[in-house]
Amino acid sequence: MKFTIEQIKAEHRKVKSGADFPAYIQAIKNLGVSDYTVSVADGNTRYFDTENKKAETGKKYDPILVSGKLNLEQFKTRLKLHQQGRTDYLTFCQ
Repeated sequence: MKFTIEQIKAEHRKVKSGADFPAYIQAIKNLGVSDYTVSVADGNTRYFDTENKKAETGKKYDPILVSGKLNLEQFKTRLKLHQQGRTDYLTFCQ
């Protein structure tokens, strides 16, 4: 595996708002990340390389209840607030 969780965390620390997110994605691609998944329930993130090998962060917070239903308008509103830097990630997820 070409990348480490520490390298990814270093790139993530550069993200201050949603405007920084495209540069973050490009930076982790440059490290060798081909795909990643995030568990909203506990914040665990799995990063995969092109050979489908993975590195993961482990849970970042105590599990939260994730609704099985989507309120699309509420999601769009909260996403915009988060992209503007007006909420942290956990608040956005809740």
